[in-house]
Amino acid sequence: MTVRTLAGRRGSSARRAVLGLVLAVLGAANAASATTFTFERLNRVFESVVDELAPVQVGPAHVVLRSPEHAFTLRRHLAELKPGAGGEHSIQLELAFSGWGVLEADVTMGTLSTRLSDRVVVPDQSLAISGRAVVARTDGGYLITPTVLPPSISVRIESQLARRLFSLCRPMGLVLVNLDCQALEAALTAIDVPLPAPGQSYLLPDEELTDLDRQGLDLYLGTSAR
Repeated sequence: MTVRTLAGRRGSSARRAVLGLVLAVLGAANAASATTFTFERLNRVFESVVDELAPVQVGPAHVVLRSPEHAFTLRRHLAELKPGAGGEHSIQLELAFSGWGVLEADVTMGTLSTRLSDRVVVPDQSLAISGRAVVARTDGGYLITPTVLPPSISVRIESQLARRLFSLCRPMGLVLVNLDCQALEAALTAIDVPLPAPGQSYLLPDEELTDLDRQGLDLYLGTSAR
């Protein structure tokens, strides 16, 4: 009876050890399936890439923003791709960038309507974007179709526009009781840039990638498909 009990305990311990080993191996394999990419040719200056900016609404104050001229420098980036269900890939994108631009603001506060304009600086900053996308090899590059994306990203800016808007707001605050001038000023120190709606496809051209970049992407896509 004692021998059978010890044997059972030893067998149970062995099974738990084997099960733990299997789970550890599966976990390591799952973690290893996430692959990171950096495409050095994309670390450069881009001009006029933002089509629209999100409007600002603070109480009765409404501000429509646009940037007719701008550029940003992508200083570094890291994209982590991990295969998911249905041919999708989870994507974690980290960006470090800076830039400049001309920002125009059409301001409406009660009966007052005016336009402000200023040259702005986008200071060095980083942000992370999480989403999912379908990635497929196609003629001339890689077709990327986001299926899940946040609606927008927040970008910090430095300019005199926020202070000028605050100065304009102060006298209006005497007649518009719900007008929060400090909140309005703060809203112009970081602007929301809408991201594309899920479902739109974008081509990452072959010429934007080195031979090693394409080999790495092809290997990842081939492995994830299996």
